[in-house]
Amino acid sequence: GFMPVPELDAVNLGLHYQIAALRWIRQAIGAFKGDPQRVTVVGQSAGAYSIAVMLGTPIGQSLFDQAILMSAPLGLSLKTTEESTAFRSLLLKELGYPADAVDKLRVPTSRELLAALQRIKPPKTVDGDITPPFMPVIDGYLIPRDPIQSIAAGSAAWCKTVIGITREEYFSFSLGHS
Repeated sequence: GFMPVPELDAVNLGLHYQIAALRWIRQAIGAFKGDPQRVTVVGQSAGAYSIAVMLGTPIGQSLFDQAILMSAPLGLSLKTTEESTAFRSLLLKELGYPADAVDKLRVPTSRELLAALQRIKPPKTVDGDITPPFMPVIDGYLIPRDPIQSIAAGSAAWCKTVIGITREEYFSFSLGHS
């Protein structure tokens, strides 16, 4: 979903999937007795961040009308497509391929990819950093700039939004760590 592979035109695929689902909801909700003018999205953690990204881009307004963000990691800054490929190169090397052999990303099974990800860890710049290795990226198209900057400039003023936190947000990240 979020491993950027611009060489294969695969950038921000996770968001493109979410956008496709939200377009379908807007179109089909009436068949389920829902109101297409009152679509509410709810996300927690990464899901809340995805909503924040959409609030920071022009496309969000056509997809939903209200938002609930729970424990959104809004302090995370997005990288550009080019900046985000370093970890992908580490993953390719861990899989035994040259760092630029992006076509080889289709070879390993899901299990092999997950095992390789377990063996390598993204470099941490701050103790306690839980930033995932693959996130949405500033691509100049879907995400023209950091969405938090856009939201601060008023891009989300159209949307009724509730922001909250979950009590045990960090708990899942502490499992298995000493």
